[in-house]
Amino acid sequence: MQPTFASIEITLNGAGSSADLQDIKLFTKDAAVDDTGASRDGVMSSVDSLYSIMPMLIYTNPNLGNYALASFLDYPPIREQSYALHDLGLRYSQVTVHEKQSRNPVDATANMIIMTYAFMRYTGDAKLAAKHYYTLKGWADYLVRNALVHSDQLTGDWFVTTPGSNQTNLALKGLIALKSMVEIQKAVGMTNESSTYENAANSGLQQWIELSSSGKKLTYESRSEEPQLLHGLYADKLLGLGFVPESVYAAQRAQWAAGMKAFGVALGSQGTTTSLAWQYFTLAALTTGDTSLLNDAQFAPMRNFTSRTQDKVYALADVYDVNTGAASPGYGLRGNVGGSYALLALGTANKTIAQVPASPSPPAATTTSPGDNSSSAALTTQGATSIQLLVGLTLVPGMLAMLLLH
Repeated sequence: MQPTFASIEITLNGAGSSADLQDIKLFTKDAAVDDTGASRDGVMSSVDSLYSIMPMLIYTNPNLGNYALASFLDYPPIREQSYALHDLGLRYSQVTVHEKQSRNPVDATANMIIMTYAFMRYTGDAKLAAKHYYTLKGWADYLVRNALVHSDQLTGDWFVTTPGSNQTNLALKGLIALKSMVEIQKAVGMTNESSTYENAANSGLQQWIELSSSGKKLTYESRSEEPQLLHGLYADKLLGLGFVPESVYAAQRAQWAAGMKAFGVALGSQGTTTSLAWQYFTLAALTTGDTSLLNDAQFAPMRNFTSRTQDKVYALADVYDVNTGAASPGYGLRGNVGGSYALLALGTANKTIAQVPASPSPPAATTTSPGDNSSSAALTTQGATSIQLLVGLTLVPGMLAMLLLH
């Protein structure tokens, strides 16, 4: 928990008696030290990092998740895109736009929609989704066109540097996001527009199953029948959607067992690198239908890694080699280790969602639209400008503790 909360800063708009308590924002910035203990220069508030710590926020205080989403959705350059960006920018608290923000539009867009419903489900608060309904709707439209069949896509895992087409886990996550959009529309009184996303999700899932080999790897993508982590399944369980059939979970359980190495299961068949967070996501999803997985043997490989002394002089890493247990340089002290709370979050009670009508009119038309099935979009209005982020009073640790207990 410590590295995750160390990566968080909570701000208010204003200070003292003039502070606006209705305008709370949460930003994340990984310390990200390398194997020499040196700090890495990196992005702030990356969507994939927030997605990986989502379980810990739900378990401790899901309101923090809404504050984090507000930092994205209230920022105009984010809303101007027809898909979600990877992050807010470089060099907190100066938001410097960079070309890699458009590197993973399907992944970032799916993550944002899933998180919007997740934090709504566990707080009962639909106000953020209602305020930004048309932004979310535009992003869902992008997934209708690109979730199942996509080309030249990267994910939020920056250690995977080669773009891929029709990635199985990425496609699944996009379809789950469309199903999540239907639930968001129920909460904001827009069910009259749900059929597009409901039909796209349901028909897409059937195609996904048909195109895959036992639901584990898309045949038109596959170069191997080796295991891979379908960590996208976690969102289906966390959100209580019941969307993905049990046969897919059963196939992934077999894949999990077949792919287990000394320190865990690799992300995919093309290497031996894995993510601590995505392993916990996958295992948590699989245990919901098979409690026999709740045993020491399943968690031992990951525990073996975390208990090793290599590269821990500085901090626990969340990316490492499943055969050797060697941590990947530059992935120590990242907030992503909050994904280890995945199983605990599944035991958190959801709240009754109070319906809030969607804002009556959409914002101005988007200024950019990436080509369908491609991640080659570019920011147009901001270029490489450095924008000063207007942040007010930073909450002291004591106030953070109050928020956690709220």
